[in-house]
Amino acid sequence: MKHSRILSSVLILLTCCMMTHTIHAQQETPDLTAAPQSLNNIQGIWVWRFDSFATPDQRDELIGFCKTYDINLLMVQIHTVKHKAILRDADALAALISQAADHNIKVEALEGGPEMAEKKNLPSTLARLKMILDFNQSLPTGKKLVGIHYDIEPYTSPLWKKDMDSRQSVMTNLLDFAHIARKQLDAQTPAMTLAFDIPFWYDNKTKPDDNCVLTYNGQSKNLYQHLIDVSDYIGIMSYRQTAKGSNGVLAHVQNELDYARTVGKKITPALETIELKSSPTITFFGKTPQQFWTQHNLIRQELKNDPAFGGVLTHCYYGMKDLLENE
Repeated sequence: MKHSRILSSVLILLTCCMMTHTIHAQQETPDLTAAPQSLNNIQGIWVWRFDSFATPDQRDELIGFCKTYDINLLMVQIHTVKHKAILRDADALAALISQAADHNIKVEALEGGPEMAEKKNLPSTLARLKMILDFNQSLPTGKKLVGIHYDIEPYTSPLWKKDMDSRQSVMTNLLDFAHIARKQLDAQTPAMTLAFDIPFWYDNKTKPDDNCVLTYNGQSKNLYQHLIDVSDYIGIMSYRQTAKGSNGVLAHVQNELDYARTVGKKITPALETIELKSSPTITFFGKTPQQFWTQHNLIRQELKNDPAFGGVLTHCYYGMKDLLENE
């Protein structure tokens, strides 16, 4: 009888241990098909359209979307009065920034254009920068823009494609502008970050007649390395439908991560969600939310211990919204 009671106690103990192990295993296994929660790094989206935040209802919808999917960074296109460095609706932008701050969502000013860093366009580009910085200084503490985010994409300019001499000039002008912007932010609003978006393929351009290598400030490097040097973080348009594999996101951002690690900077890979009829294989348009989140979360899982990993960006608000809410 005594031995029977001892055996029963052992069996109960073993059963409890197995149940505890199973519970812990279930808790530690991430759900790759759902939106990540409680992030300690960036989960950001580009917001290009003014009608995404122009009215109170549109702002409520945008902030609600962010809360649902734990988005903590909005990169918001700066809209101006035509041909002038004057905000189109400063009150709407200020209201968005304030409302976002109430929900621990940061907002960056988003600027873009393939030739905005060219010398002929520099006065207007710098005037827009001044406009943004002046506007930001007028906002209350704790409810300000946290940074400026440039999506310039100079390789879409005819000058880039003309010849290598023209490309060298384009790259030099871009870096000149980046350093001017860096100095102005540091002087006027040192708390603001500076970020640039780049394609994933700059590092592959090394041939004599087709490369992205230039000497700047006495240092010969690839353009992506020069931009990492001057930025706080870099967004990489690593648009692919898979995280892993030789043509996956992780492979395409490895060189940038390796370099960023050596200079103490951050890299944020990005995924695409809008329809691209000419390149349907690089976007999640037409895919399911589960397919999107699985690859998104694989990126996070694989890079979670990399000090150069800054988070994941998604292009863009309306594309992601259609993908996740109109399946």
